[in-house]
Amino acid sequence: MALVEKPFRRRDMKNVHPFVYGHVIAAFLAGAITGTFFDLEAVMVFSSVLAASAVVSVLVCWRWPGFAAAGWKLWLIGILANPLFLAAVAFSADQYECLLGQRTGWNCMFSEAD
Repeated sequence: MALVEKPFRRRDMKNVHPFVYGHVIAAFLAGAITGTFFDLEAVMVFSSVLAASAVVSVLVCWRWPGFAAAGWKLWLIGILANPLFLAAVAFSADQYECLLGQRTGWNCMFSEAD
């Protein structure tokens, strides 16, 4: 019997899967790098929006297929569950004439962006 007990180390945070770190940090950095082409406000907005979308995607991946799944499944679900990807697909579907080349010019794609 030991005279001195081993100190109790409290673990508040569980281990975070490397997929979560990679997905969220990569999205944050991509937003920060893209925002540097504009201004500081864009850096803050782009990085936070991309990271928040990645968090939503990670939560979906956590529920299904689970972090123990194959890498290609995590990547596929991570992309398809990302809200920004879904918004980009919806925007592209709305502007299909521009994508197909049926309509060209300044009034095509991104004309509503101010």
